[in-house]
Amino acid sequence: MRRVQLAIVDIRGQEDLDTIRLYIHPSLYCEVRVFDVGDRNSFAEVVRNAYYWKVAKVLVGCEGEAGRQVQWSEAQTWARSHCAPYFEVSTMRQTYSEVIFREAARLALHSKSRH
Repeated sequence: MRRVQLAIVDIRGQEDLDTIRLYIHPSLYCEVRVFDVGDRNSFAEVVRNAYYWKVAKVLVGCEGEAGRQVQWSEAQTWARSHCAPYFEVSTMRQTYSEVIFREAARLALHSKSRH
């Protein structure tokens, strides 16, 4: 088993996510982008710079107390079209997924080995 160091940084609301990402850690190999399934603007913000993602990515929808505005199928379709796995977690149902971090680590190791 290989050890992987994960850095978690919240950059929500920043205008130029790709530039900020490079300053956060220039050797970044995977990115996990999280949005609120109850807020369509949250989804739009997370995916707006997706064409510029130069690293492996994981898309995560977080279900809160608000009603659903972004359907699972919409997020899944978007993620597949960008070669990213899609997961959902729920604070209401207390479902949190360790598999998200395992997948991010797997993608980072795979991406690193290709560079």
